[in-house]
Amino acid sequence: MKKITITILAVILLVSTLSGQEFNKEANQLKTVFSTSEVYLLRNVYKEISNSAEEKWSSDYEMIVYHINEESKAFLKVIRAFSSSEDENLVRIIISSMMKWGCSLKDNGLGGTGINPKGADWRMILYTYENQKAAYLKVSGGR
Repeated sequence: MKKITITILAVILLVSTLSGQEFNKEANQLKTVFSTSEVYLLRNVYKEISNSAEEKWSSDYEMIVYHINEESKAFLKVIRAFSSSEDENLVRIIISSMMKWGCSLKDNGLGGTGINPKGADWRMILYTYENQKAAYLKVSGGR
């Protein structure tokens, strides 16, 4: 009986180790690097992604990690698109997508306005931006 119990425990441990989710590089980057940023959005985005994952998935920890990983990847793609875009219309499309999918404007405490990530769905923001960008490029002749 003792041998069977040890074998079962060993199998459970092996399976949980093999199937366990880890944070991807994007999630780790948000968790560590951006948490020290002076920009409100960057400083708070990981916390908001993490909170939304826990609210949505409760105690399904594997899905919480998956959610954080996917949202982190999408967020970084949105930020890259925002920072590399020289076309004002594409910047407007990004901001519009952010407002449509949960971001709001917030006083940044420095006399200006920042983007509040609370409630943002970064995968949908990215999806909307990419579709709107494709349509805009067709309409504008690919400027």
